[in-house]
Amino acid sequence: MGDYFDEGKLICEVEDDDALEVVIALDEQLAARVGAGQRVRLKSRSLPFDVFDVGVQRVAPRAAKGDVQSKVNVYCRLDEADGCLRSGMTGLARLKCGHAPIDVALAETLLRLVRAEFGW
Repeated sequence: MGDYFDEGKLICEVEDDDALEVVIALDEQLAARVGAGQRVRLKSRSLPFDVFDVGVQRVAPRAAKGDVQSKVNVYCRLDEADGCLRSGMTGLARLKCGHAPIDVALAETLLRLVRAEFGW
């Protein structure tokens, strides 16, 4: 009470704990293989034995600056948390992008390396 806040300054956040939104930061080279509706398996660091199966709701239209390379945010909605997860928690995510023949996967990796290192 009695404090002055500048215009546009964040003074509070209202969160809905009935459904959590999960944000997954992907490396930019993996973003092309992800789309809405794909399945994701989530494991929270606080609940190592629980696995949450969710679907991708949307992929950010723009990449964000990362430590080494840009990151693309993938958003999922987690309805079944039952109050055991909190905002700001971290964990691991495994996105199911389908199967690719081993030669195609190796060729993509090699091509990505050559283009990044040698500017081809």
